[in-house]
Amino acid sequence: MKNPAQQTNPMQPSYSRWEILWLSGCCVSSHGKGDAQRCKGKLNGRMHPHPRRRGATAVEMAIVLPLLLVLVFGIIEFGRAMMVQQILVNTAREATRRAVIPGATDEQVYKIIDGYLANAGIDEFDVKLELDDTPHDLEEEIENGESLYSDSIENAHSKTRVGIEVSVLHEDVAWGPLRMIASDRRISSNMILMRKE
Repeated sequence: MKNPAQQTNPMQPSYSRWEILWLSGCCVSSHGKGDAQRCKGKLNGRMHPHPRRRGATAVEMAIVLPLLLVLVFGIIEFGRAMMVQQILVNTAREATRRAVIPGATDEQVYKIIDGYLANAGIDEFDVKLELDDTPHDLEEEIENGESLYSDSIENAHSKTRVGIEVSVLHEDVAWGPLRMIASDRRISSNMILMRKE
C-alpha cells in the first residue's frame, strides 16, 4: 500500500523520467542551475492544460451564432436586392427605347418587359406608362382567352415624353429567411425618353 504522502494529486500532471530530464535541461539553460524539482514546481502551473470549457463555449456560440447568421443573410439579401434593381433598370431602359420608336405598339413594349423579367425568374411585376406625365394602361388584359392591349403608345405623337416604370414587390424576389421581413416594400426603376418623329 502506498504511503498517503507519496500519493499523487490527480489534478497535477504526471511527468515521465524523460520529461523531468527535459525540464532539468530547460532549467539549466535558462537559470544556470540544475534544480529540476524547483523548475518542475514552477512549470506545473504553466504547463498544466486548462480544464475543458464546454459549457462556456456553448454559451458563447449561442450568443454569436444568431448574430453571425443575421449578418450573412443580410449581406445575401442586400446583394439580391441590388441585382433585382439592376434588372429593373435594364428592363425599363429597353422597353422605353422600344416605345419611342415610330410604329411601336403597347403589345411589343409589354412583351419586352415580360420576356426580360421572365429570363431573370421574375413573374410578378407592375408596369406604369406615362405619356407627357399622363398615366395610361399598358398591362395586358385577358378577355375570352385573348390578350388585349391599349393603343396608347401607337397613337402617341412625336416628341411625346414616354415614361415607363417597372416595379416588383420585395418579398416576391427575396431569398432566404429574410423574406418574411421584406414586407410590402417595392423595388422599382423608371426611364423617360422622348418619342422620335
